[in-house]
Amino acid sequence: MSLEYGIDIIIDAEISRKQKSEVTEKPVVGTPTSGQTDIPGGGVTVDGGDTSEEQPTPEIKVMKQLTLDFEIPVGKASNLLGMINFIQKKFASVNIKINAQEGEIDKQDYEDKIKEILRQMGIE
Repeated sequence: MSLEYGIDIIIDAEISRKQKSEVTEKPVVGTPTSGQTDIPGGGVTVDGGDTSEEQPTPEIKVMKQLTLDFEIPVGKASNLLGMINFIQKKFASVNIKINAQEGEIDKQDYEDKIKEILRQMGIE
């Protein structure tokens, strides 16, 4: 089932291991604050002071994309809600993909329990 709601969670351990190595980290150089001047070469002067008191600009590592792929242990699915809410606050677009295997569900249970909850959430 394809959900276009915003959270991308793939539940398959093999894919997870592969995607963990694909997570990209991009350093972001801090910007000068009030009273600081950029110095070519990565430093700043404070309050128009002497360049001999050069302070290195702090480097902040950020992730521009996040892909998680993991198996949810039985009975632990409710623990994901806090993590998902946190991720939604940090990223504009979040998608969920659920891949359930090695079991079965009645078509009526699927309609009554899964599709109905999605309808109530505005996900059609």
